[in-house]
Amino acid sequence: MGFILNIDLETSSGPTEQAYVRIDNYRFNKVTSEVLITTTTWLDYKRAQEFNREYLEDDLKNAEGLIGSKIIYYKDKDDEGQEINIPNQFRIKVAELQEVSIPKYEDREVIKSKPYISFDDNGDEITKYKDVIENEKVIISESTETKNKVNNELISNLFEFTYGALKVELGKMFPINKIIKK
Repeated sequence: MGFILNIDLETSSGPTEQAYVRIDNYRFNKVTSEVLITTTTWLDYKRAQEFNREYLEDDLKNAEGLIGSKIIYYKDKDDEGQEINIPNQFRIKVAELQEVSIPKYEDREVIKSKPYISFDDNGDEITKYKDVIENEKVIISESTETKNKVNNELISNLFEFTYGALKVELGKMFPINKIIKK
């Protein structure tokens, strides 16, 4: 699986309007909550498929049609082209944006009634109260902040997660409607 880029490109391996980007490797790092995706970009889908081995015992093939990361992207026929770097690696956070309420505290002196045991004139035990001044943290206001909440459930299907994330990253460089799943 991968994505065909239906766009006009000039590459290190020649021109193409059917570049193919696929994931060759991904690794999940639980400590950083990131997935590291390693990709390759090819002149077309056919050349990417021809590079794959059918059996592990098969010899490795030449990577004919493999494209370097620097390409020139033409938005239309009249465009002079824009140099773009398609990275070989992407770091994707395994998190969701979440609004979080952040309280702001202040130390204040608070008078509290503390019970203590005493004795009355007859010698009977009674409970009395004494006011005591204590320092207490009190919420004085709250603000809302957007944070990245770690969510390992997102990668329950790592294959789907990584290709979804790759499409988002490619969509930052090229029109999303020109990125076709293949």
